[in-house]
Amino acid sequence: MNRNKDLIINTLLPIIALSAVIAFHELGHLFAAKLFGIKVEVYSIGIGKKLWSFNSKNTEFALSLLPLGGYCKLKGGDSNNPNLDSDSMDSASPIKKIGIFFAGPLFNIILTSLLLIIIFMLPVHRNIPTTVIPLLGQNLPAEVSGIKMGDRILEIDSRPINNFSDISKTILLKDYPLEVKILRNEEIKNLSITPINSNGRLVIGIYPFIPLKVLSSRNTQIQKGSTITAINGVNTSNYYNMLEEIGNNVDFTISYKNSHGEFTETFTRKILGDLEFLELFSYNPITATLYGFSKTVDMFKQMAKMLADLFKKGEISKSISSPIRLVYDIGTSVDNVYSTGNILFTIETFLTIMASVSLALGFINLFPIPILDGGQILINFIVMIKGSPLKPSITQGYQMVGLLIILLLFVVGISNDIFYLGDL
Repeated sequence: MNRNKDLIINTLLPIIALSAVIAFHELGHLFAAKLFGIKVEVYSIGIGKKLWSFNSKNTEFALSLLPLGGYCKLKGGDSNNPNLDSDSMDSASPIKKIGIFFAGPLFNIILTSLLLIIIFMLPVHRNIPTTVIPLLGQNLPAEVSGIKMGDRILEIDSRPINNFSDISKTILLKDYPLEVKILRNEEIKNLSITPINSNGRLVIGIYPFIPLKVLSSRNTQIQKGSTITAINGVNTSNYYNMLEEIGNNVDFTISYKNSHGEFTETFTRKILGDLEFLELFSYNPITATLYGFSKTVDMFKQMAKMLADLFKKGEISKSISSPIRLVYDIGTSVDNVYSTGNILFTIETFLTIMASVSLALGFINLFPIPILDGGQILINFIVMIKGSPLKPSITQGYQMVGLLIILLLFVVGISNDIFYLGDL
């Protein structure tokens, strides 16, 4: 059973997620091509040998052998033997070609927004009210700046902080020193903190305070209204301290109290998914839609800023990875959450990762690199400004440069993944 679970979560789910994101990207090209009257010869989910296909409206829809990819083959596109039929890509105007190439990344952005809207409509934990800090990441900005456990954050850069979500929103895209006002033992202190980049997002290294009073329970022993007081005999008063004490242990003791008395019993990690310490909350469709689009814009800005920072620091080569690493990271992240037994949280995590991958695919495809959509957009923009087609030799040379860049990135990505996975 565990082997089947590992296969599904660590392999099949990541592959399905990646394939779905790529398929939606190619669907954008198909939609735009049909809109502009360009024939789509083949739309395939996966690459390689076709396993199954059917024809509809002059297009072959196929499911191919290798799921990590997909393609949308348009009529024409051979610079050595151009097809000048009216429904060929070769006869399309530059503005139509730009629209077709841009539609792929655009559909990825739309998919990201749709996934985020679904996430905001899920009944999960949101808006943790407290701004008290129960736990600090070691050697991270908050600890280095002098913040201590038990401090309450009042303001960041003169912006009032009312709940933990305000902290994340305030530091978004800000990698410069921030003035932080805290309350410690009834005394107000002012500190300076500079967020750092961690796995694509800016962090300062603090965790929210979540009291260990059980608000709902699917466990027959630790019932609603109980308060957890210790893990493995170590006193704890908040959720993240509890997780720190549990660590990677499969079995552990929990001390808890309720109206019937005080108890200490042994549990497995499944108990983590049976207990709720925060009320579940979901947004209505209209609010979720607004938040979904807003979050997409914020994520896009953060990706652009992160890329700029990597170039500035000369660390761009270290950040490149291949689909192998992506599949591993997706599987590991989902598996870690699934192990707690919280199905809703697992779904939210999977959809969040899928949204991030979709936006990243759209973002990267806008790069002005030959072969990528951004490179094709650049070529057709030049043709539109120039008023005449580029020489075939120039176009072919440009494509060759793009192919070499992609091959180089692939080799660097595979090399980085070998070292990364080898260190685990």
